[in-house]
Amino acid sequence: MKKNGKIAFEEISGNVFADMGLDDTDELLTRSKLGHSVRMILEKKKLKQREISKLLEIKQPEVSNLMNGRYTLFSPERLFGFLHKLDRKVTVQVSRRRKNEPLQEVVLASILSVGSSDTSSGDPVRFFRCLSIPGHPRSCNNTFPLS
Repeated sequence: MKKNGKIAFEEISGNVFADMGLDDTDELLTRSKLGHSVRMILEKKKLKQREISKLLEIKQPEVSNLMNGRYTLFSPERLFGFLHKLDRKVTVQVSRRRKNEPLQEVVLASILSVGSSDTSSGDPVRFFRCLSIPGHPRSCNNTFPLS
């Protein structure tokens, strides 16, 4: 919407739940990030809902909720359990909070294998992809080569 010939906008916090004025925004963001991570892994595996149900040891309606983005129906602990069943490592890091930094953040990292070879060793080149909260000053939305 335009106001006085200028486009009106509102600066966001990086947490859509906080921007909407909801309670427990840090937990909602954590559930969202973890649930999305689980869903992306499952979609990449191209499993049917019955296979997902068996793998995660949950009922089909819960699979439907997970695959349709209803992550708030699952506790963070349960989502961590799904990641473990999907053979993913979960790391929790505690550090000092900097000024204007959120109290809690979720960083999703994955190791990617690339088909090309390193010219010196002939081994496949591996990359580290780090994804974090959009707009956050310490976000890492890049891909870095691993040695």
